[in-house]
Amino acid sequence: MNNEDIVEYFEQCQINEPEISPAVSAIKTLIEYLNLSQAGTLKGLREELKECIKWLVTQTDSSAIAVQSGCELFLRFITLASLEQQDFHDCKKILVQRGNVYLQNVAQSRHKIARLFNPFIRDGSCILTHSFSRVVLKVLEEAAESKKRFNVYVTESNPDQSGKKMAKELELLGIPVCVILDAAAGYIMEKIDMVLVGAEGVVESGGIINKIGSYQIATCAKVANKPFYVISLFYPYRSVLTR
Repeated sequence: MNNEDIVEYFEQCQINEPEISPAVSAIKTLIEYLNLSQAGTLKGLREELKECIKWLVTQTDSSAIAVQSGCELFLRFITLASLEQQDFHDCKKILVQRGNVYLQNVAQSRHKIARLFNPFIRDGSCILTHSFSRVVLKVLEEAAESKKRFNVYVTESNPDQSGKKMAKELELLGIPVCVILDAAAGYIMEKIDMVLVGAEGVVESGGIINKIGSYQIATCAKVANKPFYVISLFYPYRSVLTR
């Protein structure tokens, strides 16, 4: 599997399963790479996976932070645990099995987060969100399925206007939504009950990396004494933030 095949497989995952995040597509790509790798040692395989991750981060159009964070955590998950098998072929099978377990955990976590956050959304709530986040979308979908009535304001999220994509998905779910200018977040703050955003990365200090504009919305929410919730899956976690 050469570098071009890596990017092609990743992009195909994004096309075939648009509901999954770029980080999950990258993890699927790594598992496929594991299956096809010709490495003869665990060290060699680990180095190949690192090179694969580097290529995914630099050669795809998706969020570099989200992809790198998910892949690094995946690499630690499958390689840091002890392997008692003497035969490398058996070790490789176990690594693939661990990779699939990791992928299952990722798939289940979004639904679990949606269930856990559901009590925070009360009937009649007015929610502000920023940019497009699959996990935030799942949380709002869960609340709507619970027959809760609420309204959502979504910022345009320039320059890519990802907020409009979020609004379209919410409309398909039958959730009342209004797209506002990024600059109008402070104006709308007095009308909303909470702010709900996703995260592209979470650093060990507790800091959040997200779409530009998140910081000023959080600052406005603090001044207005409105709760600001960041909803994130476990894989965006980063122990070190690369400068």
